[in-house]
Formats: sequence, structure tokens, C-alpha cells
Amino acid sequence: MMNAPTPLQLRAGGAVPQLNNPLTAVIRVVNPHYSLGVDHKIITGILADAGDTLTQKAISSSNASDSWRASILDIFADLYERANAANRELLVYISDRHVRDMLIESAASFSQAVFATNLYDQLGSRLRLLYDAAGQLDARTARNLEMRRPLVVYTDGSVSATRLGCGMGVATDTELHATYKPDAPNTPIVAELLAIELALKTFAQKHLVIRTDSRDAIGLIGLTPTELDARNRCGELHTDRYISSVVRRIHNASAGRQVSFKWVKGHDGDRLNEAADRAAKCVRRFNSYSIGSSALTQVLDNIRHDIAA
Repeated sequence: MMNAPTPLQLRAGGAVPQLNNPLTAVIRVVNPHYSLGVDHKIITGILADAGDTLTQKAISSSNASDSWRASILDIFADLYERANAANRELLVYISDRHVRDMLIESAASFSQAVFATNLYDQLGSRLRLLYDAAGQLDARTARNLEMRRPLVVYTDGSVSATRLGCGMGVATDTELHATYKPDAPNTPIVAELLAIELALKTFAQKHLVIRTDSRDAIGLIGLTPTELDARNRCGELHTDRYISSVVRRIHNASAGRQVSFKWVKGHDGDRLNEAADRAAKCVRRFNSYSIGSSALTQVLDNIRHDIAA
């Protein structure tokens, strides 16, 4: 059953107006779900003339407020103005019912527009192919947004008080990586920096937000090369040189990429911080005491299972 006709449909003399070669348009709104972060609305508008696309636009808007509905109105206004400038009627379908009903109530203000309310009736079926085309466009937009979204990576390091070597753990919502460097100085800041370097190497093509519970590591990474050379030396010379070398490698691995470093409070219940910490400790302990690799694999798989739970 069709929804109630719009005022313009009533003026046209029936539930289905007789349209004289109108331009057609759809405004499609979808809410893709990302693996990380806040969901967005993707709003896609297409204007066509007898199947030939005249203009198309796809934008994203945060789902946190109703500003995306204002974006729908902006797109509609643009499409309507184009049709009005061409002195053509506009047959349009807007998938968001709230905005569609609001415009239908004000249909007298849009004398050139006919609002389809259903894609499965006689009027709306004329827009099905255009609606499908909008779906393909918003899918491409969603993929592009996903590629631009930062990957949030948690890092942590682990050292022994009596043995050389550092364990490093890296965790995301979907992945866990851990490795051991036996010849590294057993200093916490070295382990933290090596874990950050591991994240940069593991996700080399990504826009990253690296979260570490080491303020000292973030402070060192924030130094310019000149400041790094001029900083006050502390501790054993070999360790100090090692720290500077790792920081420089982090600078090089971050160059030309969008990488930011954020502090997270350690051991405060953050599951990914805890996962990175557990992985770093396990890989360090298992390698320090030469425990079989199969046992380490099983423990890391258990941590991966906890992340996914």
C-alpha cells in the first residue's frame, strides 16, 4: 500500500502524478559499522536525467549528533536547485524517513518536486536503479573512510631485572604480535621504545594511533634530532646510545605517515593495554628460559582469544 500522497501529488489530480520527463534523484543514508571508533552516517545523493548521472555526492557525518540530517537537507537543496534551474520537475526519494516526512509536509515550498515515499510502488519503482547506484557509491565511500581511519595500536615492553633482553607486545582489536630481542639492554624505556618500533614495522602502511603507558617513551619520541643529541645523558653509555638509536628509527619509520602517540594508564583495566603487557611478558619469559615455542604459541593464542571475546 502506498503512503499518503504529498500535497503536490494531490494537486496533480491523483495519488500518482503525471510527470513530464522529470529529473530523478535519490538521497540514501546508511550507517556502516566499523571495527574501531565511532560509527558514521554515509549520505549519498545522485541526480540523473533519463538514467545519465548529472551529479553525485557522498559525504560522511558522525553519528553522534543530528548534524547528518542537516547534511541530507543540504544535498536535497543542491539537487532541487539544479532541477529548478533547468526548469525540470524532480522525482526524488530520501531514505531517511524523518527528513522525508519533514520535506513532504513542506512540499508546497518545492513546486518542482515530487517525493516518492516507497521504492516498491508505481512512483518509487522508477528510482530503484538509481538507488542501487547510490548503494555502490556509498560502499566505495565506506571503504575509503575505512582506509583513512587510524588504526589504534597498544604497545608494551617487558624486561628482567637480571637478564639482558626485552620482550615487546603489540595489540589491536583484531591482532596480537609479540617478539623478543635478546641483545637489547634490559631497561624498561628500551623495551617500551622497541615495542613502539614493532608497531610501526608491523603496520607499515597504516595511519596509526599508538597507545603506550610510558610517558617517558612519548617524551623521547617528541624530541627533535637536535634535542635528542643535546639531551642530558643518564645511565650507562651503551644503553643511552641504544635509546637514541631506537628513537631515530622510530622517527624514520613515522616519516611521511600519520602517526600519533597517546598515553594510556597502565594496569587500569584497558583490555588491549593488558593484552600487550601479557604478550610482552610471555615472550620475554619464554625466551629467557628457553621454553618451547609451541607453549608460547599456545599462550599467545589464548591472549588473542581473550581480545576477541
